[in-house]
Order: sequence, then structure tokens, then C-alpha cells
Amino acid sequence: MSGPSLVLDTNIVQYLLNGDDELEHLLQGTTVFVSVITKIELLSRPGLDTEGEAIVRDLLDQAKVMEFSSVIQERTIVLRRKHRIKLPDAVIAATAAFLNAQLVTADVRFAKLKDDIELLLIER
Repeated sequence: MSGPSLVLDTNIVQYLLNGDDELEHLLQGTTVFVSVITKIELLSRPGLDTEGEAIVRDLLDQAKVMEFSSVIQERTIVLRRKHRIKLPDAVIAATAAFLNAQLVTADVRFAKLKDDIELLLIER
């Protein structure tokens, strides 16, 4: 992976898992990151069977999973206080801010963070 860096929100990874060709095309030539929160959300979904888990893990292996470092923790605190967003969303946004990468999401609630992070809202 090379080129621009993107952080994928959990909903975008779910679309990819469902075979969204348009998103796959968008990611070509980019460095793809996900927050450890996205990994946890995907792998703890109710009803995820062994085959589904293997598919999720394979997709996650193609991305760089960012751990919840102390720097990301501090950015999470700032974003959560400023925007009153859910903790998982704040961690994902803080990960993008830390990496100076564009956050790709279909969640319009992230729009209020547009002054703090680079955002690509996908309509689905």
C-alpha cells in the first residue's frame, strides 16, 4: 500500500466485507488504517461465526491496525469533550487526526468534526 493514507470507519469496512466494488476502487493505491476500535467492533458482532471471523481477520490483515496509544487517547479526550461524540467514534476520529489521514465514513455524525479532521463522507 502506498499513496494517501485513509482511516476507515467501521461502517466502511462492513461495506467492503459486503463486496462494495466502488469502495474497493477508492482504496486502490492508498495506505489503509483502522482503529483498534474498528477491529473490536467487527470481531465482537453478535452472530459472527468462524467463517465470518476468518473473512474479517483477512480483511484486517490487509490494513494497518492502530493501537490505542497515549497520544491517541489524549486526542480522543479533546475530541470527545469538544464535540460530545460517542467514545468509539472519538477514538476512530483521533486515530485519523494522529495519522494526519482522511477518515472515510458513511456516518454523517462525523460531519461536525470537519474542522478537526479531514473527512470523506460516503453516501450509502
